[in-house]
Amino acid sequence: MGIASRIATILRKDCCERLVKYTAQEVILSGASVGITDFKISVGNFSNNVKKINNVTETMKALDNNQYLLCRLVHDPLVSEELKDECQRIRIMCIMGFTQLQALTSLQEPNKPLHPEIALWITNMSGLLLECMVTVKPTPKMTFKNAKGEEIIGWINSPKSRKKPAKKSATIKSPKLSTGREKSKIAQIMAYQGIDEKDMADALKILKKDK
Repeated sequence: MGIASRIATILRKDCCERLVKYTAQEVILSGASVGITDFKISVGNFSNNVKKINNVTETMKALDNNQYLLCRLVHDPLVSEELKDECQRIRIMCIMGFTQLQALTSLQEPNKPLHPEIALWITNMSGLLLECMVTVKPTPKMTFKNAKGEEIIGWINSPKSRKKPAKKSATIKSPKLSTGREKSKIAQIMAYQGIDEKDMADALKILKKDK
C-alpha cells in the first residue's frame, strides 16, 4: 500500500477538524485523527531569523485551513463527484505535507540558518496552496426555466440568476482547466512527496468505499 493509500485509509474514519494550534513559543500539530504523531515546532530553534519561522508557521496554518475546508467540501451534498475527487486528492497532499514537515524538523539545528530541505518544503507546499486555489475553486451552476418553459443553465450571481428563481438545486462543479499548467504542477508536487498516480488513484477508491 502506497503513502496516499495509507493516508486515505485513515481519512475514511475522520471528521473535519483543524489540526494546528499556536502558543507564544510553539506551533503544535495534533494529528492523531489523520494518522500523524503529534509534534511541536519550537520558535527558539529559528530565533536567528523570525522571517523564516514565520514562513514555516504560516504555511502550516494555510495547509491546515485548506485541508479543513477541502474536507467540508467533500461532505457537501451540492458538490459534484469530480470536484470531490480533486478535493480528496489535494487534502491527501496537505496531510502528507504535515508528515514530511514532522520528519524535516529533526534536521533543523537551533540558531542555525533554515535547513535547505525545510526551505524546499515551503516552496512545494506554497505551490500546492496556490494550485489548490486554482484547481478546486468551485463553479456553481443552477438550472432555470425561461419564459417558454425550457430549461437553461445559469451561473450563480449572474444577472440571469438574480432575476429568475432556481427550479433545481445548485451543483458545485470543478472548473475546466484552460491549460495543463495546474495539472503538471500538481504532478511535480506529488513527485516531490513520493506519491505516484496509481497510489493516488487507489487512495481515491478507498475514500469512495461504502459511500
